[in-house]
Amino acid sequence: MTATAVETVTLTGKSGRNYKFMIYPRTTAWAHVPGVYVVLRDKGATWGTIYIGQTDDLAARLASHHKEPCFNRHGWTHLGYHHESSEAQRRIIEQDLLARYICPCND
Repeated sequence: MTATAVETVTLTGKSGRNYKFMIYPRTTAWAHVPGVYVVLRDKGATWGTIYIGQTDDLAARLASHHKEPCFNRHGWTHLGYHHESSEAQRRIIEQDLLARYICPCND
């Protein structure tokens, strides 16, 4: 990413495992990197989770995300990024987090 992370947060999956996410403004120029991402809304003292996903190319995924209208309706302000190269591990992390967090744009 070309921007500096504004914060680091730890999200805990249903399994109890912790995952560290770097938080960036939504206007960041995204890098072509693999990982798990969380679309967030800044709620002041906390972050609201809007969507959780995984990708092998963050820049390409966010350039034309099919859920962007939903992100906009829910007022997304930031994106959390957790680096993970392994697709199998990304899917495990994604499912672990989805089992714990309520995300209005994940169907």
